Amino acid sequence: MSSDHKPESKPEHKAGHEKTEASAEGKKPLKKWLIIGAVIALVLIIILTAVYFFFKGKGQDKKAPESAKEEKKGKEEKPEKEEKKGEGEPKKPDEKTFFPAIFFTDRLTLPLSPPVKEDDGKAKKMTLKKAKEQEEQPKEGQKFLIIRLALEFKNAEEKKAFEEYAPETLKQLGQIIATKNKDELLNFSEKLKLKLEISRISEKVTDGKTRPKNIFFTEFTIQ
Repeated sequence: MSSDHKPESKPEHKAGHEKTEASAEGKKPLKKWLIIGAVIALVLIIILTAVYFFFKGKGQDKKAPESAKEEKKGKEEKPEKEEKKGEGEPKKPDEKTFFPAIFFTDRLTLPLSPPVKEDDGKAKKMTLKKAKEQEEQPKEGQKFLIIRLALEFKNAEEKKAFEEYAPETLKQLGQIIATKNKDELLNFSEKLKLKLEISRISEKVTDGKTRPKNIFFTEFTIQ
């Protein structure tokens, strides 16, 4: 019986071996195509990348001269615009522009007379001569009037005519202020008198040609 089984087992073993070889041979073409496909894909990626950078670099080369031209043009136009801006730029309006008929003085610091002591008896009011001497030799603890004036005239022409006499007007004003002390100038009535004095001085120095119709104290501080 053993001789009967041996011839039958050989064909089965051979058939299995043939199947294994067939499957192995079938897998080889598939693996081969996968490798070929991967290589082709890699080559395409490399080509596309090279093309992208080529056109990108070419575009930048074209833009470079254009940007250089624009930059140069901008630099040339910028000074011209700045010059035009400087020439045509309107001046900022100030108080002189808004009030063409008003003469504004600078901020003046004028020395005052020392206060009158109670034990002086009949104290004489300081004369202009003594005030001038005191102005030249200010004492310790000297008080000052910080003042700024606005003199209003009828029109801009009259104000302009007064400008020539303004320095002398302010000089004489300083001489009058030097005869007054702190206590006097703190009184409202004394301030009104001071305005009348300024009006009288301006009329005097201009030989009666010009006289302000209104006088304002834009600053009046005693220090």
